[in-house]
Amino acid sequence: MGGHALAKFRFAGGGVLTGLVLGMLVVPGTLLLAPTYQSLFRLHLLDTYAGVLRPLAAPAFGVFLFRQSAASTIPDALLEAARLDGAGEFRTFITIALLLRLMVGAFMLITLLGTWNNFLWPQIALQSGDKYPLSVAIAQLKSVYAQDYGLLMAATLVSIAPVLALFLLLQREFIAGLDLGGCEGLTGRHFAITALRVIIRS
Repeated sequence: MGGHALAKFRFAGGGVLTGLVLGMLVVPGTLLLAPTYQSLFRLHLLDTYAGVLRPLAAPAFGVFLFRQSAASTIPDALLEAARLDGAGEFRTFITIALLLRLMVGAFMLITLLGTWNNFLWPQIALQSGDKYPLSVAIAQLKSVYAQDYGLLMAATLVSIAPVLALFLLLQREFIAGLDLGGCEGLTGRHFAITALRVIIRS
């Protein structure tokens, strides 16, 4: 919804908001660990699954990805036709957003891979060993004096299986979604040009 609004609506501060999204893409995630930890501490969300997942719920990467995809895929004439037919903004979004279903599949896969393989943040937000995800639990199977390679291989296979199954289900959407041109804005040259245009307009 955020990417669709930034791509298709003209409102005061839209350029500044897009610039903030681009700025958040530039900031390394490690710089946000301390303030995110402090926020979760004040909200009493440490050592909870909500505390691990909530900071990852709305990444700036997703907003910018869908902004680029909506701008290049959804024609404005189609939105105007839906409004002339009496559809409200929410109905228009739900109906027209189906055009981006390929990008949704690609983004789901990219987000799942990043979240599933996240190793550092769960160790910071969680203190109970029984709540650790597989990426952390597998690392803790290693011993200083001995290695049970059979157990490590079995745990690695269990961690790979869900991601592999999802990729096999969404591989067509993933490849087609990347071919839509929505990821064009993530290349270096186009990213720099887009950032400069946003800064100049704002």
